[in-house]
Amino acid sequence: MSDSGGKALYGIANLASDVAAHTSGLTEKQVRDVLKTAFGTIMSRLASKERVSIANFGAWRPTERVSRTNRNIRIGPMIPKSRPAAR
Repeated sequence: MSDSGGKALYGIANLASDVAAHTSGLTEKQVRDVLKTAFGTIMSRLASKERVSIANFGAWRPTERVSRTNRNIRIGPMIPKSRPAAR
């Protein structure tokens, strides 16, 4: 597996590289495309209000949260904090 070297982020490129190193006949690009498709499918299922569970990995469920407000520290007024929409 790749050494993340301290506080570096382990992202999809690192994951694709590690998986490709342990598979025969698949390039990093092919693995990255499969991972992006898998994660995209998980996100679309969550956006459709479905629960997702992958044994020995994790489980996710869609949740609704109330929006919060933050203060702009430079000019002072309260501003609504928006949540990123599911893709």
